[in-house]
This record gives sequence, C-alpha cells and structure tokens, in this order.
Amino acid sequence: MTAWRFPKARSPLRPGAAIARWLLADWHDKALRLFLGIFLYQYVVWFDFYWLDETVAVVGSALVATLLVAWLVPKTAWLRAALTLAACVYATARVVRPEPVSDIPDHWLGWALGAAEYAYRLTPFLWFAVGAYGIFSLVHWYIKSKWRLFSVMSTSVVLFCIVDSFSLFRLWEQVAIMIGCGLLMLVVFHLKQLKARDPEGYDNVMSYPVPITVMIVTIVTASLLLGVLAPSIRPIVMDPYTAWKTAQGEVVPAFSSGPGFAALSVGSSASGYSRNDSTLGGAFNFDFTPVFTVDASRRSYWRGETRSLYTGSGWEPSTVTERNSLVPVAMAPDFPETSAASGLETIEVTQTFRIIEGKSFPVLFGAPNPTRVEAGELNGEPVSLGRGFWDTDNQTMLWAERDDFPYPSTYSVTSAMPVIDEEKLKTAPQVAEPRAFREYLRLPEELPERVAALAAEVTASAASPYEKAKALEAYLSLTFPYTNEPDLTKRRSADFVDSFLFEVQEGYCDYFSTAMVVMARTLGLPARWVKGYAPGQSSNDIIFEQFLPGEEVDLDGAGTFTVRNSDAHSWAEVYFEGFGWIPFEPTSGFSLPIVQVENETVVTLPDDLPAAEAAAPVVEAETGGGASWWIAAVAAAVAAGALAYFAIRFHWLTLLRTRTFRKSPNYNVKLLADVERLLARFRRKGLSWSEHETFREMTARWKTQHTWLQKDLESLLTAFEKAKYSGARLTEEEYQHAELRIRKLRESL
Repeated sequence: MTAWRFPKARSPLRPGAAIARWLLADWHDKALRLFLGIFLYQYVVWFDFYWLDETVAVVGSALVATLLVAWLVPKTAWLRAALTLAACVYATARVVRPEPVSDIPDHWLGWALGAAEYAYRLTPFLWFAVGAYGIFSLVHWYIKSKWRLFSVMSTSVVLFCIVDSFSLFRLWEQVAIMIGCGLLMLVVFHLKQLKARDPEGYDNVMSYPVPITVMIVTIVTASLLLGVLAPSIRPIVMDPYTAWKTAQGEVVPAFSSGPGFAALSVGSSASGYSRNDSTLGGAFNFDFTPVFTVDASRRSYWRGETRSLYTGSGWEPSTVTERNSLVPVAMAPDFPETSAASGLETIEVTQTFRIIEGKSFPVLFGAPNPTRVEAGELNGEPVSLGRGFWDTDNQTMLWAERDDFPYPSTYSVTSAMPVIDEEKLKTAPQVAEPRAFREYLRLPEELPERVAALAAEVTASAASPYEKAKALEAYLSLTFPYTNEPDLTKRRSADFVDSFLFEVQEGYCDYFSTAMVVMARTLGLPARWVKGYAPGQSSNDIIFEQFLPGEEVDLDGAGTFTVRNSDAHSWAEVYFEGFGWIPFEPTSGFSLPIVQVENETVVTLPDDLPAAEAAAPVVEAETGGGASWWIAAVAAAVAAGALAYFAIRFHWLTLLRTRTFRKSPNYNVKLLADVERLLARFRRKGLSWSEHETFREMTARWKTQHTWLQKDLESLLTAFEKAKYSGARLTEEEYQHAELRIRKLRESL
C-alpha cells in the first residue's frame, strides 16, 4: 500500500526572479511606452529654446512619472490616471517650490480651497506637466496600428527636418533619435501582433531572444549611423530651388557667408560683418536682415577692410595701416593718390549707399579703387563725414566711431574699377623689391611645410605669377565644398589654413580666401585678405521675369542692390608688378563681378593633387559630344550586368515558369509551382539549399535550425511528396491546406 503524502509546496520565487517576471509581464506595452516617451521628449528639446528651464524640467519629470505609473499600474486605468496626476503635481512642486498654503479652515471646503490655492501657485508649470501627460496618453491611444504609428513617426520626422533646414535650429540628432525610437516601436508592435495572431509562432521566435535582439539592434544601429552621417556627405546634384534661383540670376542664401566667425562651444553665431578676425572658423547661421542698399551703375563687391598679418588662427590689423598717416575725407574728398592699377584701363562706377537705421561699421564701403567720396543728405540736411579717413596704402575708407559723429546714413562713392586684361596680366613679372611688400609676404614660422608644398604642386605648370594665382583660385574653388557648418571634429592642426586644406576640407569664404592668401605668399606673391559684402539682391534680379522673351537684361549693370547680413563675404587680392592689386574669388559657388576683356585664361591643374576628389578643370575643351558614346555604353553594360545578376540571384526565370504552372487546373502542378516559389523566397531570406538536396533533406535541416518552422514544414512535406511522387491527385481541400502552410511560412520569414 502506497503511503499518502501531502503535495509538495511550491517554493517561493527569489527576489531576482520576481523582478524579472514583473519586467517581462506585458513587456510589449512597457517597451512601447518607453520608446514613445523618448520619442516625444525630442519635442521638448526643440521647445527648450522657447521655454524656461523650469518648464523643461517639469515636462521631462511628467513624462518620466507617466512611464513609471504606467509600468507599476498597467491594468486599472482610473487609478493610473489619478496616480499620474498626483505625480505631476509632486514633480511640479519639486521644481517650482511654491510657498505653502497656510491658515486653512479645518473642514472639507477649506481643504478644497487650500488645494485650489496650491494648484494656482503651481501654474502655469502644472498645466505643462498635465499637458505632457495628456499628449502622451493621446498619442499612445492613437498608435493602435502600424500605419498610425508610422504616420506619427513620419510626420514628426518631416516636421523636424523642415525646421532643421529652414530655421536656425539644429535638430539632426533629434531626427536620428526619433527614427530609432520609431523603428523600435514598429518592431515591438509587430511582435505584439504576432503574439496575438500566432501564439505558437511567437513562442518559437522568442525561444531565441539573443539572436533576435542582436539582429534588431544591428539593423536599427546601422540605419541610425547612415542617417547621422548623411549631413556630412557632399550633395551630388544641385537641389531644384538652388538651380532655379541660379537660373534667374539671383543670389542664393546658401552661397553667402560672414567673415570672421570665432569657433563657439555652444550654438552658432550669425552672419554679418565681423569686427574681430583674430580667430577664424566655427559655424554660423544665415541672418537675412538688410543692412544697406546701394544705387550703383554696376554690380560689384562692396569692399570694406583689408588684413595683412596672418597669425595662424586669424587676421590682425595691418601694421602698415597703424603707422601710415590717414587722410581725413572731409579735407580731401578725392583719393590722395592715383589708382595703383595703372597698367589697366578702368571704368567709372558710381554708388550711393543708404544705411539701414541703427547700423554702423568701422569703414565706408565702396567698389574697388575708390577715387572720391561725398556726403549725402538726410531730410534736406548734409550728412557729416567728419570721422572718415582715406587709408591710402590699402585703398579703403575707414570710419573712426565717436558719439558726436554717428555713422553716416547715406554717402556716395565713385570708383575706378579696373578692366581685367588677362593677356596683359600674364606679362607681369615677379615683384622686383620683395622687401617693399614684406607685410604682404609674411607667414607664421609655425606654418606647416605641406601648405607650401601643395601650393607649389598646384602651380607647377603655371608660367607667370598671374597664372599661378589663377591656378590657386581654381584649385580651391573646385576642390573643396562650401558649407556654413564645417565639421571641426576632423581638425587636428593648430594652423587654420593647414587644417582646412588637409583635414576639415570644407568651409565658407573665410576658409577659402585665407587659404589663397597664405598659399600665394608661399610662392612669393604679395597677397592680402579683403572683407566686405557680396553684391546682394539687385532690382534687375527681381524684374527679370517681367521682360518679354528676346529682351536682354544686364544683370551686372546698373540697379539698386539690397545687401543683407548674409551677404557678408571675404576674398583675396594679389599684387602684380605694374598693375597693382587684383581681386580673386577662390570660394566655391561664388563669381567675382569684374569687368573683363574677352580673353579667358585656361587653367590646367595637375591630375594627382591631394584632397581633390571634387576637382575639375576650369575650362573644358569642346568635345562635340564625342565622349558621350562611351558613357552611354558603360551605362548600358552596367544595366545589362545588373539585370543578369538579379535574374540569376532571384531566380526570375524560375518564377516566370512557376507563374504559368500556377494557372494549371491540376492541383499537383500548382502546388509544385508554389513550393518552387517558396524555395526561392527561402534563399532570399538566408535559408540556403543546394540543387542536389531533396525537399525532405532541406526540411530536416531547417527544422533543426529554426524550430518555429517545424510543424508547417512537416505538413507541407507530406502534401509535396504526395503531389510529386505518389501519382495520386491532390484534392482541393488538401491543396488549400498546403497553401495555408505556405502562407504561414512566408509570414514567419
């Protein structure tokens, strides 16, 4: 007789096992809420610019409280709502720290009034906290299907991308985080649906948690890395907006810059005319605020100041300017000396500047080689130029600021703009007395030797000083991309030019112009750095569309130019014996508005220049379309090869044949065709098989490697062998049952 025993008591769970079971209970909803909270917090990061620090802290605390309460109380909705609201009040009170409510009557009405008073003292921060909870709950309720979840994710990403592209905000990191959270939410949602629709298949999938997790993390991480790296990839094709604006002859804001930006640790500066050029580099945001208008007889760069002392990190005021005697404009309205470009013809350019109220500068602007400056009138009264001075060495007009002499609101300048004759300039020899130009040949002792080596390599085939300068101009403008946010994480060198040429390899006008001046000096060419403004928006640009077809509009001719902070610019000038200072434009995307004789210099650059992945010859020889045939041939060969590869790789011929068989009334033939299609899909999904294997051998191997396919494969194997080997016909019911198994196998993959 068997002795009766009490049933063995179930041993209690250890604390670690209990916590693990609690975390895994309804983990889909917990993970979904977690990723949704991180997703929504990116909006808080955006609004941080507008909100107070207390508001950001309150909203962040409310989101965390919402998550914790949802995890702790997953079932009872009313209790979860009450606890979350209480947590919002507590979090707001911790941040705001209001004065306590005193003298509360000891009855229910007094308590209610005291609570209302306390809530009032938490406003408006409490409403932000409650609003965050409400938005979180609303979005969580809305994303009940994949398409809803995808719509929320895609709408948010598009919104952030628009804000990032067309405002001063930089939200690219937030876009990457939102995409990552959205992808993870889609994965969790898919697993949740799989559990509801196919519990058995879900259990098989979850029996391999480590491979599944590694695969998901790898795919999401790779996607995010591609997205984060995307902004640093140079565009291959000009965007339609820029192409259209360029075709209209308008200034595209993306091709403007402001000189003299210091590198900032937080945020970016705004474009505009800089007064301090001692530290160049960093990023800036475009500021399109108008600064002045110019009624000019010709488009030009509006020249401001020059710099000659390069320190390795920026430019300092020239010692020449410090020791020469400045001539007051009020005493001598005409330039005291003749134009230095005596070897070239000149044309007269008249300009009238009207400064926007409240703007002031350390210079009076003008087209190159000013010869006369006159004060304008404001409300019938003459404007004083009593603090204006001619800087004869640098051919600029300086303004010494003083409270009793405000910056002139209007003034007129006459300039003798040189007509660039390149055939004449090619005859210019090397400067005869370098000592006379030592200020414009000086270089820091710490300048790396590879800068001079690169300059010599770029100009190796140039026969004259002018051709060397043109080669430097072409190399810089065609090699390095323009950006107002260069990637300074690549910088290692202490020298600004060296780091631009060999490390950062992108930038705005300060990078290009400074590099050209320094490289020219290494070749013995006197050069100086110039800053001022690009021409701006011309009235001709605006009315261009109003002209009838066939009418010619001189976009470089007379007009009213509106100049903005975003048009602040810098360029280079090189001195040539007998011709004076000649301007050069090395910045990518810019074109120097000059008067030129019709003889264009063809610049040939060496083919093996370093860091020249974007380089191209300045003037291409006319090929008459002769090179287009081999491009078309190569493209056709690549297309044919790709077609053949995909036809072999994905068994297109097999699938075409099986599509015909599937229309057969014979269920055996139709099933064999469906299995053939399934095998092709297996191969695309990584389930390999060889031609000599039988279907039974394949299924035996696959069942061992992927246990969740076992039942469906066994059922399909029975129907397949009957259709292929038995000689008996499958019934419609057997075929439909096998089709159901095939459909489940396709979904399982």
